[in-house]
This record gives sequence, C-alpha cells and structure tokens, in this order.
Amino acid sequence: MANRIRNVEYMRGLAMFGVVAIHVGAQALTDPELSPHIILLLEVFSRFCVPLFFFVSAFGLFSSHPLGMPLSYKQYYLRRAVAVLISYLAWSLIYIAVMPPITD
Repeated sequence: MANRIRNVEYMRGLAMFGVVAIHVGAQALTDPELSPHIILLLEVFSRFCVPLFFFVSAFGLFSSHPLGMPLSYKQYYLRRAVAVLISYLAWSLIYIAVMPPITD
C-alpha cells in the first residue's frame, strides 16, 4: 500500500462532503419552508469543494509516480481506464437492476 498523506485524505473527505452538500442544497431549493438564507449559505460555502476535489484527486493520481522516471501515458491511461470502467460498469448494472423502467 502506498504511503498516504493524512492531510490530503482529510481534504478529500471535506471535498466529498462539500460535493454532497451541493447536491443536497440543490434539492433543498424545492422546499418552500426552508430559509433561503441557509440555502444560500450552504451553496456559497460548498462551491469551493469541486475544484478542491479535482486538485486533491490529481495530486493523488500523480503522487505515486516517481518524478525522475518518465511517465508512460499509455500505461497510465490504461490503468486508469480499467479502474474507472470496472466501477462504472458495476454500478451501472446495479442501477439498471434496481431502477424500474421509465414509462410514458
């Protein structure tokens, strides 16, 4: 297992929480009883999390590669594609199995 930088893990967790808060805030906009000030505050404070999530994820992707060695883009993208594709296909199958068909 690669060495983990604890502060980066904390930032990743904070960013994930913020991305969830963005989606919850968007759903909360449909509730007329919620205070618009609270929703606005949630929206403003959670917007920094998307760029933070991208930067922390990129740091994690590239920090495992030694700086002195050349980067094989083909191997890198192949490894990333396999990791992402397997997760995507698995969750897509779960989603298809669980969700009812859309009827008009």
